Amino acid sequence: MTTDKYDLHTIDYSVQGWDAIMTTDMEKIDDSMQTRLLVTLGETVEAYKAVYISRSTGKFHKALANLSKQPALGITCEAGVLDDTVRIQRVGALTNPAWSWAVGKPVFLSASTPGELTQEVPPAAGRQLLGIASASTTIILSGVYDSDVLPSTTTTTSTTTSTTTASSTTVSVSSTSSTSSTVSTSSSSSTSSTSTVSTTTSSSTTTSTTV
Repeated sequence: MTTDKYDLHTIDYSVQGWDAIMTTDMEKIDDSMQTRLLVTLGETVEAYKAVYISRSTGKFHKALANLSKQPALGITCEAGVLDDTVRIQRVGALTNPAWSWAVGKPVFLSASTPGELTQEVPPAAGRQLLGIASASTTIILSGVYDSDVLPSTTTTTSTTTSTTTASSTTVSVSSTSSTSSTVSTSSSSSTSSTSTVSTTTSSSTTTSTTV
């Protein structure tokens, strides 16, 4: 028989192989609980430092409240070097004996020192609340990230508009006992042109030119 939420086993005293069943159930709990995560480091990181995931390497580095090295996704539970796998705490209570927080006040990601936490309110740009100090050595991490510190997904499109200038020339010629020709030419920088030629007989002696 299993439980409703996580399919964990209810074990009677008489069940043989109970230790194997317990092992399987503990693995299920470990997989389903997201309080802590296993991550790969992209640099040397000390314990109890805020880290973010690099969008170029997929590894974790020390976070900074500068809108670039954000959002912080958790706090390291132990130290490690490049390519080490370490645990990070992303939500819930985390205790560090070396901390000395003002109880009940918010804890933010530092804007000046990579990986550090602070109770001084950082500048508005990149400000990220990590949690609340429940004791002088304990922070309750919220695991919630403001949209202001999330990576931008906006694409900017630039459009250039060009203007086509058209020119038109009309030439009219009349001569005696000859022919009168009217030539109309229209051209533009777009690739279209139109020409019209008409011929009539005229007996006048007047010559006129219009350009």
